[in-house]
Amino acid sequence: MENYGKYLLGGLFAITIFTRFFAIGADSLWLDEGLSIRLAAHPFDQIFAAAAPVDHNPPLFLYLLHFWLNIFGTGEIAARSFSALCSIAAFPLIWLLARQMFDKKIALLTLLFFAISPFQVYYAQETRSYALLNLLSLASVFCFLEWLRNNRKIWQIALLAVNILLVYSHIFGWFIVLFENLWWLYLALQKKPAPPLPNWLILQGLTALAFLPYALHLMQLVLQIQKGYWINPPEVKHFLATFIQFGGSISLGIFAIIFALLGVGFGVRSPQKSSLKFLMFWMLTPILVPITMSLVLRPFYLIRYPIAAAIPFYMLAAIGVARLPLRWRNAAIVLLIGLGGWSLFNYYSNDTRAPWRNVATDIGELAKPDDLLLIGADFCKRDVFDYYGSSLPQRIIGISRESDSLITADLRQSLISTKTNIYFIASHFGTDEKMLVSELSGIANLVKTTEYPHRDLFGRKQVFIRVYRFTAMQSPGK
Repeated sequence: MENYGKYLLGGLFAITIFTRFFAIGADSLWLDEGLSIRLAAHPFDQIFAAAAPVDHNPPLFLYLLHFWLNIFGTGEIAARSFSALCSIAAFPLIWLLARQMFDKKIALLTLLFFAISPFQVYYAQETRSYALLNLLSLASVFCFLEWLRNNRKIWQIALLAVNILLVYSHIFGWFIVLFENLWWLYLALQKKPAPPLPNWLILQGLTALAFLPYALHLMQLVLQIQKGYWINPPEVKHFLATFIQFGGSISLGIFAIIFALLGVGFGVRSPQKSSLKFLMFWMLTPILVPITMSLVLRPFYLIRYPIAAAIPFYMLAAIGVARLPLRWRNAAIVLLIGLGGWSLFNYYSNDTRAPWRNVATDIGELAKPDDLLLIGADFCKRDVFDYYGSSLPQRIIGISRESDSLITADLRQSLISTKTNIYFIASHFGTDEKMLVSELSGIANLVKTTEYPHRDLFGRKQVFIRVYRFTAMQSPGK
């Protein structure tokens, strides 16, 4: 039986590696990934200055990515492999945490959820900080639990080091630190064993002190967000949608929610009530606290940000499956594997990111060397189109949403006098897209509009890119 468990563990590890690297370069880079690569390509000492105005998260990921890209290059597979390895590195931590808190059966089921969730695969195949955030969150929780159990200095030092890295990986890393503080407070109020208050305060003080170099920029960012931000206020549906997205598809998400609720029901009647409470604190703090803050302050909650809450959610679902009678448990596992396999098939079969590579390829095949390319918004040009289209011979102009006039007088005169095609590539341009199309239609003939769709994790069609092709107006009498 012991060997059987080892084979299962090895098989799940192999599945995790396979799902993270399979078709990792199939999707085009999207805007945020292109931004990460562009910023990480700066000289090391210039990364923070370059990132501060445009990337609203601490720079640890960019610094690590900088070294990674210098070694392996800036290709899609190379750039995304760093996140894939972060996701794979989370595997042993999940095993250790779930086994210590519950048992091997629940640990294996938790890893099954982790291995086949398209949500986890998606962010393991993205050149952003989410897989790193997830890894460091797990490392933090592991060190925290070891310190609670052993009260050894080494775990206090390890927790301090990991938490400093954690809060520099993503702003939502602070909600894991908050969760640990809430759990420490709970233990203290319940008069249960906990690290001494002086030691705990020193740990939190040193973490905050280490974050001070970034804190000034964060305060400026908070003040800036108070004036307005692009994220909409969260609603009740966003709470539910967070857990469905943790599944990676609607069917898998609903399955996980049902069994997580069963897990809570089974857990309250088990000897492991304390571990269940720990899971609930861990899962809900990174979700409910930022949702509440987003309602009171300016909204900053996106359902991908609390990725660190996904693992305790999978553990709860694993408890729900593991506590079923054998026949029902086996049926649930078969259903889980079936839903996961189908969800992964859909994930790999569709573009799940805006297909900028296809846009650049099509332009390269259709446009003449003296055609003109307009890209709005201009950051789409900087962050992703230049990655794919930098070798195109055409003149490429970015149009800013913040300019007083979408088309300057000089550009208008250039467009009027041109005898070639104009391609307007529109993405994230808001209402300015229709205005610019209208302006261009007054000086050139709109002959074709092409949409470039992709699908999100829920299978919904998304269109973030449109290409409008204009031809020069013929002079009267010709």
